[in-house]
Amino acid sequence: MIEALIDGERRGAALADLAIGRIRSKIADLPMALEGRFGNHHAVLCRLHLDHLDHLDGMLVKLDAQIEAMMQPFRAARGLLTTIPGIGPLSAAAVISEIGTDVRGYFPDAAHLASWTGLCPGNHESAGKHRRGKRRKGNQRVQPVLVECACGAGRHVGYL
Repeated sequence: MIEALIDGERRGAALADLAIGRIRSKIADLPMALEGRFGNHHAVLCRLHLDHLDHLDGMLVKLDAQIEAMMQPFRAARGLLTTIPGIGPLSAAAVISEIGTDVRGYFPDAAHLASWTGLCPGNHESAGKHRRGKRRKGNQRVQPVLVECACGAGRHVGYL
C-alpha cells in the first residue's frame, strides 16, 4: 500500500485491494480509512523512510556475515550451546563472545558464573521473613540474552 501511495495511487478502493494478512478481514472499512491527505511531500518522506529501512537491512546482513566469520573458530562450542533448549545460534554467539569457551579458566564453579552475570537471586531476609529477591546488577550484555534464552526454554516442550 505504501509503495502504491508513493507511486501516486490515491483512491481508497484501489489501495484497499492491496491489503494482505489479517487486514483483509476489514477490507470493507479500508477505503474510508485510506481516504485523506497524502501529497507528493508525504510520498517523498515515505520513500526516504523505506530507503533507510532497506539500508539498515543491508547493514544487518553484513553484520550477520561478519559475526558468522568471527564465529568459525568456535563452531564446536556454538554447536554444543545450541543443543540446550532456548539457546539459538545468535544467543550462543553472544554467550561465547562475553563468557568465552574456557569458562573454568575464569570461574571456579557455576555459582560464580551466575553471580558474575547477575542472575543469582538476592536473599532479602529480615526477622525470619523471606522477601522477594531481585536480580543483581551483572554483565549487562549477557544478562538479557540469558534471560531471553530462559524464557525460550520455558516454552520448550521437555523436562525443563
